Amino acid sequence: MSGVETVTRAELFVLVDERRNEIRAFVDWAEGRETGGQSLYLANRSDISDARLAASLYPDAWWGVVVFTCFGSLNSTHAVRGVIPAPVNAETADALLASVQFTYPTVGHHRIQQGLLGAKKALVAACGRSDIIHETLHTPRAFDDRYQRLRSARLARWGRTTCFDLLLRTGALGIGGQRYEPEIAYLDGSTGPTAGFRIVWGRDVSDDTAARCEGLLQAWHRHWLAVVDRVGARWSGRPYAPGDLENALCIYQERR
Repeated sequence: MSGVETVTRAELFVLVDERRNEIRAFVDWAEGRETGGQSLYLANRSDISDARLAASLYPDAWWGVVVFTCFGSLNSTHAVRGVIPAPVNAETADALLASVQFTYPTVGHHRIQQGLLGAKKALVAACGRSDIIHETLHTPRAFDDRYQRLRSARLARWGRTTCFDLLLRTGALGIGGQRYEPEIAYLDGSTGPTAGFRIVWGRDVSDDTAARCEGLLQAWHRHWLAVVDRVGARWSGRPYAPGDLENALCIYQERR
């Protein structure tokens, strides 16, 4: 895949030996989360179960997940169903949303910072480019190809996280007839995951280093159990994939 620099097993272990204590601390923390019922695997994120319910509310499941992704709230997803059960043109969507009575919590998950106004603008943008969203979700391709397609559309109030979340949900639910998941952690341009990466690996992520850092996470995934053994930790589940690490590293830095 483009944007990823290969890191060999030998190169990985040199870095592991350098960061042994930090890696062990992360693995021990993650193991505690997994065994304690607070899983960090992407497939276990609570928003995916919410998205499944949102999909069932609308005539077309894909549109239900799009609406939910704009708001991150099932309350608002319910409210919008009555006026925009399917995509309409942007001007009509803007007018229809003005008549909706939203109830708290109006936004949730990663949409909290956008607020209700930002969520409405995101939905209007989604209506205006619904053809691109539908094509992205229903044409067979890998996660990253879909992600780049959405990002290049430059929908208003649809940033990195919103595009990622939509595809994470639709891929996990098999919307469009295909299941897919992130092949990389999308460190470049992120905030939480890059901060977590720095804590564990002691390296900053920049435009120049992102490909190397992504390669390091992929090597970590491939040799997960060997790394666990090398740093003296324990692990009872399956290895974290790069997408799981994106989620785990973000949450790890928040606790710090």
